[in-house]
Amino acid sequence: MIILVDPLYNPNFRENIQSSTPLGPGITMAKFLGAPGTPSTMQDYSRNEFQLARNLYLHAEAMRVIHESKNFSTIRVVPTDLQSTGTIVGYQVIGKDGKVDIPQSFDVAEFWKDYINYNKIQLWYDHFNPDGSLSVSIILHMPSVPTSFDISFTKTIETVYNDSTQAVNELIEYSE
Repeated sequence: MIILVDPLYNPNFRENIQSSTPLGPGITMAKFLGAPGTPSTMQDYSRNEFQLARNLYLHAEAMRVIHESKNFSTIRVVPTDLQSTGTIVGYQVIGKDGKVDIPQSFDVAEFWKDYINYNKIQLWYDHFNPDGSLSVSIILHMPSVPTSFDISFTKTIETVYNDSTQAVNELIEYSE
């Protein structure tokens, strides 16, 4: 499948890639590079900035569809972890109160499952917080994107709880 890339955000049309390079409306490379607990410069991630930007373009598109949906107007989807090539990004869904919104995290994962292309979505629950409370992240796996943007997607899903797979090809909703 060839992805039609908005020319304003196509990394292939740039002379160089910087943290200020736009990947989507209101989304720059910096949105991913500044994820908590991860290195914060382009050099920390990839020797090929264009490849990193192409890979992150797909993640920016995933974020865009959430930001533009009226169903998710009360939350923010925040990148929290970035794999070095940009194919895998961890996200947390933050509610109005500034805390992880567990029910909305499930809803975002379900929405992505139905409305975006991806290799894998993992809904990752755990009780590893120091206070023992439940937390959840969405790990979104994308394929490596060639310059042609001709991509195949495997579209698998998985639910994980405390590092143990609970379901494959199904998302399970947990609550406190």
